[in-house]
Amino acid sequence: MAFVCNKEFSKSNKAGNGVRFTTKVYATSSGDFVFYGIPDSVLRAMDSKTKKWLRENRRTNRTGLHVEKMGDGESIIGKAMSALLTETVTEEYVIRYHYSSTCSYWLGSDGKIYANGADADESQQDGGDWQQPVINGKSDSFRSTWQQGQDYMIGFMAKVSKKITYKSGDNVKVEIRNPAEEEVGEWANKLNGFCNVSVGSGCKEMPYTEEVARLFYNSMIRLCEVSRSLTEFLEDPVNLLAGNNIPLLATKQTETGRKSDKGIDGII
Repeated sequence: MAFVCNKEFSKSNKAGNGVRFTTKVYATSSGDFVFYGIPDSVLRAMDSKTKKWLRENRRTNRTGLHVEKMGDGESIIGKAMSALLTETVTEEYVIRYHYSSTCSYWLGSDGKIYANGADADESQQDGGDWQQPVINGKSDSFRSTWQQGQDYMIGFMAKVSKKITYKSGDNVKVEIRNPAEEEVGEWANKLNGFCNVSVGSGCKEMPYTEEVARLFYNSMIRLCEVSRSLTEFLEDPVNLLAGNNIPLLATKQTETGRKSDKGIDGII
C-alpha cells in the first residue's frame, strides 16, 4: 500500500464532549483507500452496515476502514463521530432569584416583630427567637451579633429564564437564556420587565409557574413602593418635623395601588 495523506477529524457537542484524531490514509493496489488510526470508540459507534468495511491487518494488528472513495471514508467516520457524541437536550422554564437581608429582629410567638428581645413582652421573650440576617441565602448569626453600624437592607431580584441542559455521557452543560415573550405568560413577562436585573451565579431557582411569577413580581413592586415612600418622606423636611407617617409603610397596597389591610398579594 502507498501512503496518501493524513486526515484530521474533530468534533464536539454542546455538553462539552469531543473527539479529535488524525488518520493515515493509504491506497491499495486495487485502487481502494484505507483509513488507519480511527479510535476504538469511533469504530464501535459505526453502524452494522458500515462495519463490513472494517478489516484487521494481522501483520500490524491495526483495524482499517476500506472504501472505494476517500470521501466515503470521511463521511462514514463523520457519522460515527456524531453517533458517539449523541447528547440529550432538555428545556425548562425556571425562576432564578437572589435574596439577602441584613435585618435582625426579635420575632415573638404571636408573630409580632420587636427591635430586640428586651423590648418584647415577657411572654414573647420566652416563646420568641432572633431572626438572623440572610446573606447569600444562608442565615448569618455572626453579622447580627457582632457587626455594628450595618444598614438594614433587603436585596432581592428574580427573573424567569429558559434553562437548556445538554448531557452526553458524564458531561453536562447548562445554558440560561431569556425567553421570548410568546414562550411564557403575562406575569413572567411582567417580572422580566424590571430593569437592571441580572441573576447570575450563586442564585437559587424553582420551577416557573404563572402564580409564582406573579408573587415574585408583586414582591418586587412592594420593594419599589417602600423605596419610593422612604425617599419622598425623607426628602421633605416638613414631614419629618411634623412627624407625619410614611403612607405606604403604614398601610400596604394592592396590585392596583389601592390600600388594603390584607396587603399586597406577594411574598413581601
